[in-house]
Amino acid sequence: MISGKGGISFDAIELLGAHGVDLVIVNWKGEVTARLSSPEMRTVKTRREQYYAYKDQRGGYLAKQFIAAKMKNQYATLGTLAKSRKDSAPEKAKSLVDKRGEVAEQIRRVERLSVCPVDEERDVLMGLEGLASQKYWEGLTEIVPTEFGFQGRSGQYAEDSVNAMLNYGYALLEGEVWRAVHYAGLDPYGGFLHVDRPGRPSMVLESFEEYMRYEGEKRRWTDMILVQARNVAKYLRGEAAAYEGFYLRW
Repeated sequence: MISGKGGISFDAIELLGAHGVDLVIVNWKGEVTARLSSPEMRTVKTRREQYYAYKDQRGGYLAKQFIAAKMKNQYATLGTLAKSRKDSAPEKAKSLVDKRGEVAEQIRRVERLSVCPVDEERDVLMGLEGLASQKYWEGLTEIVPTEFGFQGRSGQYAEDSVNAMLNYGYALLEGEVWRAVHYAGLDPYGGFLHVDRPGRPSMVLESFEEYMRYEGEKRRWTDMILVQARNVAKYLRGEAAAYEGFYLRW
C-alpha cells in the first residue's frame, strides 16, 4: 500500500508479482486509484457460481449475512464504548446503550427476513442497514470531542478531520479486501447487495495489523478478511453448507 509522491521500478513490481503481493495506490483523498496484482487465482468455477448465485437464493442469503455481520459489529462497538464510559460519563454511556438497542432491533428484523433472490429484498436490506448505521454514527458523534467538528459520517469530500481520517482508513481497508477477494478467486465487481454499476467494486465494498483470537488461534485482522473471502467462495462452490459473516462477540 503506497501513498504520496515517489516512484517504483519495474523490477520491484515484477518482484511483488512473483511473490503474490498486491500493489495498491491510495491518493491524498483516501481513494484507491490503482491496483496491480499477480495473475488471477483459483479456478473459474468460483466466478461462475458467483454469477449464478446472483439469480438464486444464495445471493439473497449472502446479502443478509453481510448486513447482519455489519450490524453485529456496530452493536459490539457501541457496547464497548458504553462500558468504558459507565463510570466516567454515565449519561453518554446510557445513550450509547440505547443506540445499541436500536441497532439490535434492526438485526432482529434482518434475521426475520425470508431467504430469496437478492433483487427481491435489496431495498428492505438497504433500508434496515441505513437505520442501524444512522444510530451507530449518532452514538459515535456523541463521544467525539466537539473541537474536532465531527457532526456525523459524511463520506467523500470530508470537511472535518475525523471524516478525513475515516476515509483514509476505509481506503486502506478497501485495498486489503481487494486482495482477499482476488486471492479467493471472486470477481470484485460481482456483488450481491449493491446494484451493478460500471467501475464500482461491489464485492469489495460488501465484504468486511492488529491481532485477535479466532477459533482458538491468534490471527491478524487482515488474515480474517482473507478467511471470510475464502469462506464466501467455498459456499458458492458448494464446499460449505452455510456462510456466517465475522463479527465481534460482545
